[in-house]
Amino acid sequence: GITSDRLGSQDIVSTVLHADAEKLRQTGDTVDRAVFQNAVDSILGANNIYIIGVRSASALSSFFGYYLRYMFDRVHVITNSSAGEVMEQLINVRAGDTVVAFSFPRYSAATVKGAQYCRSTGATVIGITDIIFALGPEYQFLAYQFAVGMVGGPAPLQGVKIHHIVAGEHY
Repeated sequence: GITSDRLGSQDIVSTVLHADAEKLRQTGDTVDRAVFQNAVDSILGANNIYIIGVRSASALSSFFGYYLRYMFDRVHVITNSSAGEVMEQLINVRAGDTVVAFSFPRYSAATVKGAQYCRSTGATVIGITDIIFALGPEYQFLAYQFAVGMVGGPAPLQGVKIHHIVAGEHY
């Protein structure tokens, strides 16, 4: 099968667990604590929390939203795949809100457009993605990033980056 072709006689469970442990170690060594705290503070202080994640990111955004709803009343999870539907659900985003945008291969134009719109309203946008350009090249100067490992994640989700983007401000 495909697995034996890739791993040969290696134990798949040990291989995955050791790789994940290494990613977690690397994360602990490289996480910028101030950036992480800024992202947490943005979520804690938000009037409303919007979570965008379509296509391959919909499961992660749904999972994140599921648990945030235990802590906050105003959590809106947007996993529709069309740009029009995403924008309809973001129409009430304002300054004081925080938007968490998940974006992974195959990157969705709906997520990019949604994040851009939210940023234009003055909302805080936190991008969770594997590359800085996944939410559009204009974010490269407004983003702070650090590596986070995805335990047991498939290859495209390994080495995730979190970008904390505040409309026009640098932390």
